[in-house]
Amino acid sequence: EPLPRAPRPLPGVASLGWRAWHLQDTVFETPRSEIWLKLSTDLAPVNRQDTKTSVLLSFLNLAMSDTLNETAYLAEQASLHVRASSQSYGLDVYVGGFHHKLPLLLEAGLKEF
Repeated sequence: EPLPRAPRPLPGVASLGWRAWHLQDTVFETPRSEIWLKLSTDLAPVNRQDTKTSVLLSFLNLAMSDTLNETAYLAEQASLHVRASSQSYGLDVYVGGFHHKLPLLLEAGLKEF
């Protein structure tokens, strides 16, 4: 069965104020998943011309990445990934890999921060 062109939205999470999508891997059939937390502000998009806001967002991203460093290294050894990055709307926190361990990795990463 070929892959669908776009992920399907999951309807049950909208009541929580979340948006989620699902796309099944029908080619390689590996149990891998990704979770992206997109943390934004009411002021999004962040004005990159505002030096103070840009520096604070970069500092928060560096602090979060540094805090996740040990967890990220250990996760890499198990073919899992965790990282943070700054975007125009705020921060992205990403975990990916074999899906049965992702909730534990996300929880461990968020507890450290």
